[in-house]
Amino acid sequence: MTSATNSAVDNDVIALAGIYQAVNLVKQVAQEGCSNLSAFRASIGSVFRFDAESAESVYGGVAGVKHGLDTLIDQLGERDLRQDPELTAYAANLMFLERKLTALPWMVENLRSEIEAAKGIAKPDEVEDPAVIANLAHAYSETISRLSPRILVQGEPELLKDADVANRIRALLLAGIRAAVLWRQVGGSRLKLLFGRKRIVHGAQMALSTLEG
Repeated sequence: MTSATNSAVDNDVIALAGIYQAVNLVKQVAQEGCSNLSAFRASIGSVFRFDAESAESVYGGVAGVKHGLDTLIDQLGERDLRQDPELTAYAANLMFLERKLTALPWMVENLRSEIEAAKGIAKPDEVEDPAVIANLAHAYSETISRLSPRILVQGEPELLKDADVANRIRALLLAGIRAAVLWRQVGGSRLKLLFGRKRIVHGAQMALSTLEG
């Protein structure tokens, strides 16, 4: 996807929800060793959708970012007790790294090649396969992880030592980069995030209402 398209839900809301979904899943995996499976599948699946018709289709529909919409509302809404500075830091770092990545065309090409290789072994509805996740984690390590500042994920030390857990975290960070790319492509910016919080939160609430209806 390279430009904004008409959608029942604002594309920038979907993209930002994708970022917050990825970072929330990262935190879940790092602290608990597991995460919301449907959200995990949608986020990982988004990495493989290079040329989707809309932001929604990147995630297979609005339902694919339900977890992210909930997180976005908590983070940007007025309920301070629900805001998590760790998630905000992860999201901000992903947006910053995405800008550094896109300034390096050769790295973008390398990353795309790595993702294509992972896509080649991914079966429909089985994107959580450990082999697929390992390939995506390798793609992240060989590209994004070489940029600075590196994202230092906080979590349970014993879990972070587990290779499968580490792979899932890196794959989810890659999904966060994918969402950050989408955010930029549909016109997202720091100024829009700063001055458009109420609109974004309202958009997220409306998106959730379409799922409940």
